[in-house]
Amino acid sequence: MSTRSSPQPFKMERVPTSTDAGGQPAQLAGCMIALGSGAHAYFSARADGDLRRTGAALAATLGLRELHTLRQVHAAEVRVVAGALRVPAGGRSRAAPRQAEAGDALLCAEALCGVAVFAADCLPIALSGRRIVGAIHAGWRGLAAGVIEAAVARLRALGERGALRAVIGPGAGPCCYEVGAEVGRALGLDGAGRLDLAAIARRRALEAGVAHVRALERCTICDRSFFSHRREGGKAARQGVIVWREQS
Repeated sequence: MSTRSSPQPFKMERVPTSTDAGGQPAQLAGCMIALGSGAHAYFSARADGDLRRTGAALAATLGLRELHTLRQVHAAEVRVVAGALRVPAGGRSRAAPRQAEAGDALLCAEALCGVAVFAADCLPIALSGRRIVGAIHAGWRGLAAGVIEAAVARLRALGERGALRAVIGPGAGPCCYEVGAEVGRALGLDGAGRLDLAAIARRRALEAGVAHVRALERCTICDRSFFSHRREGGKAARQGVIVWREQS
C-alpha cells in the first residue's frame, strides 16, 4: 500500500483475528495504523462487510467497550462523545453502537471508546492528539464546508495542545473521480475535471495545523476491495474508519 505523507510517527499494525460464524479464526480485511500516544485507527474494507452493521462486532474484536457513530449529513458539524464509560462486569469487552446526532466529525477523549464514520467514495479520516481522537467523514461537500478545519478547531478548543496527526483513508481517487464545474468551484478549483479528494484533504489538514498527515492511496471506485457509490449506486454498502485510544 503506497502513501503520500509528511514525516510522521505512524506505524502499520498487525490486524487482530476475529472468529467466523463457524467458530474458526478469521482475519479482519482492513488496515490498522498506530497514530501515536496510544491512539489507533482501523480502516475497514469490503470483506469486513457493511460497517454500519458490522461495526459493533469489529469494535469488540479490536477490544473496545463502546462504539459511537454519527448520522452523517455531508456538512461540517462536529460532535463530542461526553460522559464516563461504564465498564462491563468482569471487564469483558462489549462494544455496542451508539447513534449520535447529525454531524460529520466525532471526537472522544475516553479510553477504549471507539468513534466511527462510514464512507463509500467519501474519505474516512482518523485524527488524533495526545488526549483526544476523532473520526471525520469528508466528501467534496464536507471539504467545501470546512469539516476538517472545524474538527481541528474543536479539538483545540477542548484543550488539545500537542502535535496532531491524521490518516486519510480510501476514497474516490483522481484516476476515476470526474466532477462538474460546480463542484470544482466549490473547492476553489478551475472548473470540471478529475478531483483528488485526498490531496485536497491533506492540504486542508496541514493548513489547519495538523503536523503529520498520511494518505492511503486506494481508489474506492476502481478498487473492488471497497464499496463505491459511484460504481454500485444506491445499493452500495459502507466501509469506514474506527478510531480509539487504548487504556493508559
